[in-house]
Amino acid sequence: MRKTLGYILLLAVAALCLCGCADKFRQVRITSAGVESVTPDGLRSFSAVVSLGVDNPAAAFTLKDLRADVMYDSVAVMHLAADVLAVEGRTEKVYTLPVAGTLASGMNVLQLLDLAGRSSLDEYSLRIRARAVVAGVGKDLAYDDIPLTGILGNKQ
Repeated sequence: MRKTLGYILLLAVAALCLCGCADKFRQVRITSAGVESVTPDGLRSFSAVVSLGVDNPAAAFTLKDLRADVMYDSVAVMHLAADVLAVEGRTEKVYTLPVAGTLASGMNVLQLLDLAGRSSLDEYSLRIRARAVVAGVGKDLAYDDIPLTGILGNKQ
């Protein structure tokens, strides 16, 4: 009986701690983003290094299985993927993230260059999927219609 009561008390304390931290996780902000380098890997794919500034007032967490689609006029033109990003707790830091990218089916390099030449960043958005893991507990994240200018700024 004592052990059972102890486990229940331990679970209650853990639940209270997690509830208190939940508000902090909503305050995590991306403070900057930029493309450091791009290396072609054939005609339809590339490798890139992205810098990502994160202000994290919460505990440390890990983002796994990061996937993003660059959208133009609600159609994916590029798919991006990264494996793992470990974000330190209670810090503001710039992280370097290797990213693999491929052109969407039906899109080729010439079409992408033509599209980039006649459009602005305002016309592009991101669709992002990832899994956030804190102390072994995971949650799937999904964000749609994030303006590209909101992440990269007004770089043209």
